[in-house]
Amino acid sequence: MKVNDPTGHEWRISRRWIPWRRRRVSDAVEPEPEGAPFVVILLAVAVLYFIPIVLLAVIVAAPLLVLLLAVPCALLLRVPFDKDWIVELRRGADPWTEVTAGGWDSTKRRIDELAETVRRGDIPPRTLGADPPA
Repeated sequence: MKVNDPTGHEWRISRRWIPWRRRRVSDAVEPEPEGAPFVVILLAVAVLYFIPIVLLAVIVAAPLLVLLLAVPCALLLRVPFDKDWIVELRRGADPWTEVTAGGWDSTKRRIDELAETVRRGDIPPRTLGADPPA
C-alpha cells in the first residue's frame, strides 16, 4: 500500500514475504566511459571471455532463483500454520520500521492502521537503517 504523509513524502506499507530483509542496491553507480575504442575493447573482452561471463551471470542470478524458490515455501509454511507476518514501513524504498503483526488478517488491520497513522503525520520512530540526509 502506498500512502503520502502531510508533507508529501510517499510511504510504502507491506507484508514481508520472505523471512529476511532484502539488500538494497546502491544508487551511486558511476557512468561508463564513452567512445569507440572502449566499445571495441569491450566487444573483444566479451568474445574472449564468453564462458566466464555466462558463468558469472549464472552466479549473479542464483539469489533470484533462491528467492523464487523461497517465496512458495514460505507461503506453504506460513499460511496453513498461521505464522506471524512482519509488516514493513518504508519511506520510498528506504526501510523505516517493521512490526510483527500476527496472522494474515492481523497484518491487514495493522497495514490499515499504519496507513492512517502516516496520513495523519504521526510517523512511527525509525528502527531500521540510518536517518536520511536533511
